[in-house]
Amino acid sequence: MGSSSSAALIDISRGLRCLRIHHSLVTRRDSWSTDRESLQGGTRRPMMTTPDCLLIPMLASKAAPGLGRTLTKTRLHNWGYMHISDDAVLVVSELVTNAVAAAAPGEEIRLQVSRDVAGVVIAVWDASTARPRPRPVAGTARDALDVSEGHRDDNGGRGRPIVAALAVECGHTPDPSGGKWVWARLKP
Repeated sequence: MGSSSSAALIDISRGLRCLRIHHSLVTRRDSWSTDRESLQGGTRRPMMTTPDCLLIPMLASKAAPGLGRTLTKTRLHNWGYMHISDDAVLVVSELVTNAVAAAAPGEEIRLQVSRDVAGVVIAVWDASTARPRPRPVAGTARDALDVSEGHRDDNGGRGRPIVAALAVECGHTPDPSGGKWVWARLKP
C-alpha cells in the first residue's frame, strides 16, 4: 500500500473515531444548569460530523491550554468559522485547564473539536470519573485575591459560568472506556 493510501486510511479511521466520540457526546445529556434541562433525555440531532475533526491526545501540563487554543483556532480557520474563534478558544482554555487540574501531571488528556449541523462541539476528556463541580468564585477585590507564588491559581471558579454563557449547550458525559468528556457546543 502506498503512502497516500495509508494516509487516506488513517484519515478515514480518525474520522470514524471522531464520529463515534461526537455521537456519544451529543446523544447523552448531562447538562450543567437547570435552564438546559430540556436538553436532557438523549435528544438526537442529525449527524453531519466530518472526518476533519480535531482529536488530539495531550499531556496534562501548563502548556496544554495554549496548545489547545492554537490547534482550535487553526481548525476553525480551516472551516471558515473565524467569527466564533474568540469564544471557542476561551472555551477550550477553560475546559483544558480543568482537565489538567483533574489529571495527574503528565497524564493523558484529549481535546476534540468537531462540527455537525447543530454547530461546533468542543470536548475534553480526562481519566477522572468525578463529575465537574462548581468552585466558589474568589472575590475580585484586591484584598480578597491571594497572589502569593503558591496560590495564584486558587483565585478561579469562573470557568463553568463562562463556558455556560458562551455555549448554546454544555455538560459532561461519562466515557464507556473510563473517564469523562466535558463538552460545549457553539453555534457558528
